[in-house]
Amino acid sequence: EAAARERRTVDCAGRTAADPHRVDKAGAVYTLLANTRGAALPYVFVRLVLSTLLRTLAYLVGKVPGQAVDEVMGLLATLLRPEKILAARKRRKNPAVAAAELRPLFPPPGATVRAAAEQLTANFGGNEADSGGSRHGVVESGPGGDDADYLEIEQFARLKKIARRPGPVLFALLLVVSLVACRNLFSGGSLAGGALLPAPDTVSGLWSRYADTWHPLGTGGTQSAPPYLAVLAALSALFLGSTSTALTVLLVCSVPLAGFTAYFASRGIVESRLLRAWGAVAYAFLPAATGALAAGRLGTAVLAVLLPLIGRAAVAAHGFNRPDRGSWRATWAYALLLTLTTAFTPVVWPLAVLLGLGVLVVRRSDITAYGLRFLAAVGTPLLVLAPWSLTLLTDPSALLREAGVDVRTGTATALDLLGTSPGGPGTTGGLLLIGLVLAGLAGLLREERRLAVHAAWAAALAGLLLAVLTNGAGGTGWAGPATLVYGAALVAAGMIGAEGGRTRVAAHGFGWRQPVAALIALACAAGPAVAAVNWMIGGADGPLTRRDPVQVPAFVAEESTTRDQPRTLVLGGSAPGRVAYTLVRGTGVTFGGAAPTGTSLTSTAALDGSRQAFLTAPAPAVDTRGTFAVSAWVRPARTDRAMTVASQDAAGGSAYVLGLRTEASGPVWSFALGDARVSGGAPETGEWAHLLGLRDAETGDVRLYVDGRPVGTAVRAVPAAATGAFQLGRARQGTGYDRHWKGDLGDVRVHDRVVVADEVTRLAHRQPKRLGHWALETATDGASPGAAGDGPLRLRTGATIHRGPDGSCVPDLDPDCPDVPYALVGDGHLTLDGKAGHAVADGPVVDTSESFSVGVTVRLADPEPARPMTVLSVPGTYADAFKVRYSPSARSWQLVVPKRDKAGAPELVLSQIVPADGGQGQGHHLAVVYDDATDTVKLYLDGYTNAGATAALPTSWRGTGPLQIGRGLTARGPGEYLRGDVDEVQAYSGALRDRDVIGLGSGGEPCLC
Repeated sequence: EAAARERRTVDCAGRTAADPHRVDKAGAVYTLLANTRGAALPYVFVRLVLSTLLRTLAYLVGKVPGQAVDEVMGLLATLLRPEKILAARKRRKNPAVAAAELRPLFPPPGATVRAAAEQLTANFGGNEADSGGSRHGVVESGPGGDDADYLEIEQFARLKKIARRPGPVLFALLLVVSLVACRNLFSGGSLAGGALLPAPDTVSGLWSRYADTWHPLGTGGTQSAPPYLAVLAALSALFLGSTSTALTVLLVCSVPLAGFTAYFASRGIVESRLLRAWGAVAYAFLPAATGALAAGRLGTAVLAVLLPLIGRAAVAAHGFNRPDRGSWRATWAYALLLTLTTAFTPVVWPLAVLLGLGVLVVRRSDITAYGLRFLAAVGTPLLVLAPWSLTLLTDPSALLREAGVDVRTGTATALDLLGTSPGGPGTTGGLLLIGLVLAGLAGLLREERRLAVHAAWAAALAGLLLAVLTNGAGGTGWAGPATLVYGAALVAAGMIGAEGGRTRVAAHGFGWRQPVAALIALACAAGPAVAAVNWMIGGADGPLTRRDPVQVPAFVAEESTTRDQPRTLVLGGSAPGRVAYTLVRGTGVTFGGAAPTGTSLTSTAALDGSRQAFLTAPAPAVDTRGTFAVSAWVRPARTDRAMTVASQDAAGGSAYVLGLRTEASGPVWSFALGDARVSGGAPETGEWAHLLGLRDAETGDVRLYVDGRPVGTAVRAVPAAATGAFQLGRARQGTGYDRHWKGDLGDVRVHDRVVVADEVTRLAHRQPKRLGHWALETATDGASPGAAGDGPLRLRTGATIHRGPDGSCVPDLDPDCPDVPYALVGDGHLTLDGKAGHAVADGPVVDTSESFSVGVTVRLADPEPARPMTVLSVPGTYADAFKVRYSPSARSWQLVVPKRDKAGAPELVLSQIVPADGGQGQGHHLAVVYDDATDTVKLYLDGYTNAGATAALPTSWRGTGPLQIGRGLTARGPGEYLRGDVDEVQAYSGALRDRDVIGLGSGGEPCLC
């Protein structure tokens, strides 16, 4: 102890002068291992290793890497020389003094733990100058003359100093307040409610949802999993795999953690620790922070913890805290924090982009340097979180969503937003924290730090604008993240304005300034205090709560213990428009499944077809005697039995049933109302379909739409009143339920009006996705590049790129100017020699077993071709999945689709009659569109099709070979080589509409709008 306090010289002979701590550590380890009795030696050894690891971690977090290295090296210096320890233990085999006589000279029990805690707090809270000369705490190691008196006087000195510092005490007080407020969230059942769904019991469940491409959900899917699942899984691993502990820390401890990070981050804003403590308290009890906890909004809770760190890193990255240019180290720290926050709360990313653009305006004199920093900061989240992040760009409404499910918690008034309150449970009224706004306005009066105040107000106004835009957007939009940014910026401006405010006000004679300053200070102090007390007394729970999972009838609880471990979703409510739920673990319903591509959906629910595979509400959804419609996206996992998508209970049965039924001819979609039934369509296992059943009270007709198109024949129905519950996934039969759904359900909607045909089409529309576009303008090393990163088309012998005139001369005016033919589209096209010339992609590009669209511009070189020539094909093993060829005998372009991958298999042939080009003109635009939902395939010529070029294709198969340009498979192998010119090859997943096909072949992309 005396050596640690530098009261005794440390012998560092033969060592560097920079590592006396390492010498102390090695000596301490040697002493313990040499003198511990044999029975306790294993315990002491394990304690030494673990304590060294913990102290090393504490030193690293406390930014003392040298001490961390000394800890590890000191331990290894002794452990790697076991012969010294064995020799020392042999010499001390027969001690001269009994161990009991030496016990009083050692520190009392718990003293070392106290010293470690003091050291850890010191590393977080201050530097050596504030530590009173002590580096190792205040453990008293026995009498030692004057040294002993010194140690006795200094006992508990560090704890007293820590108590006088606001940092550690602030965190402790915030933690106590949070523990009291969250008293109902610590025991019993699962943490769930509001936006928070129950998490899997183990960390492997989270990793499975993130990394296993949704294998457990119905037939699987390719929808990108939200990246916050991976972050939760990693955090849960730190808590020994406990997902419940990880969620508790992120939510229940979000308020004290937010206060702690705010106190730490404000160190660069003001020097007064008292002001920093006030700012931390005011920030921690912002309505958005407490409201996020109450509503189970995990994304906003994480944002509350990280936002101060993001702000500090952003300031450092853009050089606002130093006279020179911002550092790249701070830029990458800002980018990392922004990436982590975007995973939970995507709306932060566009706000960062907006503020970053504002910084570029301010730093326009050094636009190159700060432009690179801007791109690094906003580009890192897109790259790290891809491909999920790319869906945010294609569907901007997804930016308003955060971790969890969308819930309606009410909207905020204008006064609430002005006072930093987003509205909803767990939040306070806007007037309570109006002092923060006044403090921020007062900060504008401080002239010497005008840039800092203006920067804070820029962030505040951006946050307020975003709050106005997101408040109630889409029915479930919540302004919490935006008001959090707004409130944090007001707190920062207020702290800057308050620093030295007493001196500035006192410099003026007594007048209006002193009373106004006092009132603002009182409002700023009272607002957060009242909010904290109110939150602590009222509690933080609701709708977030912990519930006992056993909340079901006894027979259901008993069945949950069987091998299948079924789950039950218990729905209830005490007020109109409010549904409370509890999810009891097991099979039955799984949330977060893959959604149909090309839609705005991000997830669906998977039902496993068991008796627990249902969702229900305790009230009817519509009055079945009037006009109503019910719709949903569905994907059946089987089609060999009747299954229900949606129904409504009536006496002894169901008032209506939308679902799947089996007939002699096969499975069909069905909508039944009373004794009337409309059936049609062809359900396929693992294929998405959009269903809509409609009853028009004016005409009495019942209709069924499948994928936006009417099927079957409308029938008349006279329904009876039905006041029973609305059911998803099952239908009532007598006193029980049957026809449970097995598969996926999503976007279930119930309307109390007529849904017109155009709206039905929009609801069922799936946006095609571009898979490839080759303009064929240039070629490098035998490859013509695709657009926007698409893979190249590889040119084989006999295939060349023709370039049109470069415009350097005009043949009509200059006899020496070569007469170069123009390209079909743009500046170049692909020319094929008809012998062996063709081009291939790196893969099939399109999945021919699903909906797809391909287009090409082609011009034949011969006016009377002597043989068939293929321009597009996707081969299988023995036949092409499809090919587009010109048939001289039929004088037409043909689409040929074999029924199966077998030589000589029957073929479906569609034709568009047109004479060959003979190398003249601008060629023809050909397109093939296969719609798997309606089982139809079409061949388009110059944007139009007809009855002869449209046919039913009930089954299709997947071509496995690469997309071919200029040849196809024949009975003797590859052949039908095309002689002519090809341009603008385009491929899409999904079926293009007629108006979209017209946009193919023009050098751009179709509207798809």
